[in-house]
Amino acid sequence: MKSDRVDTFYFDRLANEADLKELWKVVKLLLTLSHGQATVERGFSSNKEVMVENLAQHSLVAQRVICDHVHSVGGVLNVAFSKELLLSAASARQRYHAVLDEKKRENEATRRSERKRSLLEEISTLKKKKRRLESDFEALKRSADDYA
Repeated sequence: MKSDRVDTFYFDRLANEADLKELWKVVKLLLTLSHGQATVERGFSSNKEVMVENLAQHSLVAQRVICDHVHSVGGVLNVAFSKELLLSAASARQRYHAVLDEKKRENEATRRSERKRSLLEEISTLKKKKRRLESDFEALKRSADDYA
């Protein structure tokens, strides 16, 4: 036990035995299971660090991707700046304005459709009112003719 790790110990005794190969598969799965929630808790801690008020979900996800990449390469000084990354950063403002323009067009289209729908509802209400008035007029005209 002092010289071998647990996985090596079980591998030597179970993986080489033909009748214990299935047991080795189960032990291997058990050894690879996570024994805690440290990774999840670390993720929540990272979210708390990068989160500010009114942060959109996609912005939070983007910041987490950046943090994870910086951690995976071993720090900020080890991040490679490729030509694609620099071009993407340079055009980020243009993409942002394009998204804002697209949202503005969508809002305007929604506003127009809402206005059109309200006008159509008003027209149908006025048509119903006109039909009702015409029927009332005809009824009054008939009753007047009957009295005359």
